[in-house]
Amino acid sequence: MDLPTRLPPPMGLLTALGLRRKNNWEPPTLIDSLLSSPLHFIVTLIYSITLFLRGRPFTPPRDKPAIRVVCISDTHDRTDVAIPAGDLLIHAGDLTNAGTASDVQAQLDWLAAQPHQHKVLVCGNHDSYFDPSARLPSDRGKTLDFNGIRYLVRDAVTLEFKAGRHLKIYGAPDIPACGGSEMAFQYDRASPPWTNAVPIDTDILVTHTPPKNHLDLGLGCPGLLQEVWRVRPKLHVFGHVHWGHGRQAVHFDECQRAYESLLSQRPRGLIRDFFPHSGWKEALRVLGYAVHGVVWKWLMVGPGGNTSSLMVNAAQMYGNTGRLGNPVENINTNRTIAIATPRPPAHTRFVLAAALTETGDGSGVPVGPPGGAKVADPLDGQYPVTDPVSGTAAIRNGTVKVTSSAPPAPHPSHGTTVVVIGTLMAAGPPSPQYLLHPGTRIVVQCSTRTRDAASVAQTVVYEIVVTSVDVEGGCGSGSPSGGAGTGTSSETWP
Repeated sequence: MDLPTRLPPPMGLLTALGLRRKNNWEPPTLIDSLLSSPLHFIVTLIYSITLFLRGRPFTPPRDKPAIRVVCISDTHDRTDVAIPAGDLLIHAGDLTNAGTASDVQAQLDWLAAQPHQHKVLVCGNHDSYFDPSARLPSDRGKTLDFNGIRYLVRDAVTLEFKAGRHLKIYGAPDIPACGGSEMAFQYDRASPPWTNAVPIDTDILVTHTPPKNHLDLGLGCPGLLQEVWRVRPKLHVFGHVHWGHGRQAVHFDECQRAYESLLSQRPRGLIRDFFPHSGWKEALRVLGYAVHGVVWKWLMVGPGGNTSSLMVNAAQMYGNTGRLGNPVENINTNRTIAIATPRPPAHTRFVLAAALTETGDGSGVPVGPPGGAKVADPLDGQYPVTDPVSGTAAIRNGTVKVTSSAPPAPHPSHGTTVVVIGTLMAAGPPSPQYLLHPGTRIVVQCSTRTRDAASVAQTVVYEIVVTSVDVEGGCGSGSPSGGAGTGTSSETWP
């Protein structure tokens, strides 16, 4: 038996056996992860378990019609995919391989034939036609028929859905440089174009590239991640990295910040990771904040109490196999939110529509009919309050304290009055900060106190509907200038 005169190097043998990946565009094997950084591997596992224990990033209420968002990306000329029905269809780029006008048009015709009410598209690096600097000479002068598809290139569109609901969607095709001049919309990794590019009131962000360290195999853009932290859209859809397909909750808290900080550090290797270094500190922070987040979630907020966001890598191409094998991502979205903003006004005057709706169980789901709002009366059961109530919402460190300033409503039989003082029940530690705006529904836990000799107090839970907003400057740090409702959207998903 003849033996080869030269054996392949060990790493080549491990790759041939499938024990190591061939390139950075493939998912790392267990051996890859351990040889690169055992600490990164262990912390990533802990972080994934934490996200699982914290549950869904948001829970749809029962009083809003759902908006189903169907997300796809990286179809690369293929149409052999069963797209589920929905209200909004998003394609996050790489419709084609060669990017010719005829190939792009074939994909547009396929998308236009889908039954969804709205269709939104950004292009990818393979869709050369869309970028004049990458367009083939033979395609110059040719035009496309979008047939109702909203093509976004660094701009936004606001779409209307059933029951008068609206979504503001911002889309951009830009990606870190990854190929030759035939690739579209590339930028130098050292100069990302994302700073302050996305409107603060964006509900859904659509990009072709992923943000760094989220469903990206480490190939995403750090600049985009910083912009996502600033805007905090409720849904971020992207593709590009085929093996990164999936969805991930993002809570924009200290646990996530520590996790991203650790993964941004250069891997130290199998041996050096066991010697003390700065990554250990970040790993301990991830662990500590993970325990805090899970305990807060289950003990203080309860199941279904999250008000966070979702990232979706919607790539349809199964790795680099040339076939579509990843499942289509679809999300039911029917939860009204207040947009998070880093610098809210110190005080916001508000008017409550038809007073308050008692929920009783703290879930935020009204138990009474919208037109028959009830306020708990500790002396004589419940009675309806028909007059609007005005007051002040003072924003301090992520907490909104609601204080009634209207003449208290008289009790119909006892002549007593009710004063309502409450605090916003935020889902999580008091780090997010919220603005009120017309149409916002917030949940407050209030104390009701009757003004009579008995002076009986009772704590109940209400839902408040804001019908008007007047922003005041002044008493807190960082009050922005601008009119009512600055930095918010009128009706948002999910």
